[in-house]
Amino acid sequence: MACIQDQHTYTPTNCKGGTVLDLSGADNRSITGFHAHGGPNQSVMH
Repeated sequence: MACIQDQHTYTPTNCKGGTVLDLSGADNRSITGFHAHGGPNQSVMH
């Protein structure tokens, strides 16, 4: 189980597919799986 800490940034990853959660830049609403590129749309802060 992951230990989530406050004020840390995380990149949720699909271990089976190797993709990460990616917020669409087109509408800033849609979330897809995409290859990791380190952009701010692929990380979440807790």
